[in-house]
Parts: sequence; C-alpha cells; structure tokens
Amino acid sequence: APGQPVVRLVDTERLEVSAQIPLHQADSLIQAKQLELLTDGESYRLKLRHLLPLVDMRGRNREARMEFTGNSALPGSSGRMQWRADEFHLPADIPVRRGGKLGVMLEQNGSARFLPLESALEGHPAAIDLPPETRIILQGRQKVTDGEKVQVSAGKQDAP
Repeated sequence: APGQPVVRLVDTERLEVSAQIPLHQADSLIQAKQLELLTDGESYRLKLRHLLPLVDMRGRNREARMEFTGNSALPGSSGRMQWRADEFHLPADIPVRRGGKLGVMLEQNGSARFLPLESALEGHPAAIDLPPETRIILQGRQKVTDGEKVQVSAGKQDAP
C-alpha cells in the first residue's frame, strides 16, 4: 500500500535487547549483577542500558533495553531474560490463592495464617522477606484455611 514501509533497516553493529519488565521486578533488574538472554539453547550476557521511565498500564510493565557484552544473538531472536536477585524467592508452586490474592500459608502458634504477597505473579517465583525462623506450610497448603489449627511435623518433609 502507498506510504507503507517496504524495508526496515536494522543496525547489525549495536544490537540491543528490549524486554517488558513487571513493575515489581524493575528494582531487582537495576541491582542485578548478571543479566542473561536465553534463546535457542544459548545464553548471552547483557548489560542494562536503559529502563524507560514509562509504565505500560495494561500490563503494569516497564520497557528495559540491554546491550550484549559478548557474543550477540541473531537480530529478531526472542527468548527469556534471567538475572540474579539479592532477595529470597519462593518457588513458583509454593504460593496459594486465597480471596483472589496470592500468598503463603504460615504456621504461627499452632494456627495457619495467610500472608498475601503483593508482588507475586501466578507461575513465577515470589520475592519474600521473612525472618529465618518463619514456618511456611508446605504439606496441605492448598487445603488449609486462615486460622485453622495445624500440627507441626518433626523432621524434613518434601512438598507435594
């Protein structure tokens, strides 16, 4: 059609990676010491170039732009970003949903207590800042309700 671009020029010398980062992960990305792009079974080291000061209100994301620090992926590649955070995270299968919110079930004085995790996303590891002595309920966490009496088992047990 008239006026439509026919060719799109791509700078093959200074490739960059653009990624949509959830708002609650932006600080973690900024503080990360090692960023990687995983694509087609390969890992590529990145350096954060810019985190745009604009929030996509539909997805509650910010756009981050990174540059390759070594080998580059092919232009147009898609993949997954990963970085190491300084905060502790629970595995994605540990949080439970109660009243429309994701959180963890804690044991306190023989009773279960639901602790909402405001920044938790379904299917993603959840950042958590709790004292080391906090008891997180693993066995039966999907069924136990807030305030229900629970019994602490002695010994190490694996989550279902």
